[in-house]
Amino acid sequence: MQLAFDIYIVSKVANTYPNGIIPDYIFDFSYYFFNAARMIALAVLLALITRTSLLSFCSPFKSQMVMPSIEITAFTFVASGALIYLTFYPLAFVIPSFIEYWFINTPPIVYVTDGTLLFWPNILSFISLCVLTPITEELVFRGILLQRWGSKYNSKVAIILSSAIFASLHTDPLGAFLFGVLMCYLTICSKGILLPIFCHALYNASVWGISFTEHFFDPYFTYTLTDFKGDWLYGIAYVVITLVWGLRLQPKIPKMNTWKIPVLYR
Repeated sequence: MQLAFDIYIVSKVANTYPNGIIPDYIFDFSYYFFNAARMIALAVLLALITRTSLLSFCSPFKSQMVMPSIEITAFTFVASGALIYLTFYPLAFVIPSFIEYWFINTPPIVYVTDGTLLFWPNILSFISLCVLTPITEELVFRGILLQRWGSKYNSKVAIILSSAIFASLHTDPLGAFLFGVLMCYLTICSKGILLPIFCHALYNASVWGISFTEHFFDPYFTYTLTDFKGDWLYGIAYVVITLVWGLRLQPKIPKMNTWKIPVLYR
């Protein structure tokens, strides 16, 4: 279906570009938006199969939960950086070609042509990364799957299983797994997914904003494997901050054994 959709896009836009050469970002957005549509369809299908009311996931959260949740999100951002360096940095010297393929040469999230930031492609990129992705992923992973497996098994199994599958879809699986677990915690605390959606959007917006800033000041900026190897001091800083911050944050978060997934089935 994705290929058929790409062929349809090519047939519609090829004549609008010189020599019929279509920019790569057209195909990126084809994938991103088509994938968002698939995730929404999956969520609806799972909701029908499990007889789950999607509206039950949209319970409002208390305003006093916002700042602690932002702190948790910021911690996962830093901790993900630490986990990236702890896992990928040694491998960059052992299997550099794989790390370059898997982690360095990923599709861009900010688009530049001839030293100029593109307006509409970057607007669409922001919408895809910071709006569609948080909504669809939280609905599927912290919404339906967490609820379903929590009722079938137990909370701990549901949290680990849903977070592991979520992590398998990302290039930084350890950081994504930690993020998934903590988003499960926020889902449980708020009894819905609106708070995790907000935090997920904030996390992705930070990633997009950093990339946009880098390209704003240096439109020809390209991050290479050599740059990654040379940034080992940043890796040490990430690890130290994560350890100190984690010790400070740990008493505020109860043990996973005490987390109880709210039953939101119809």
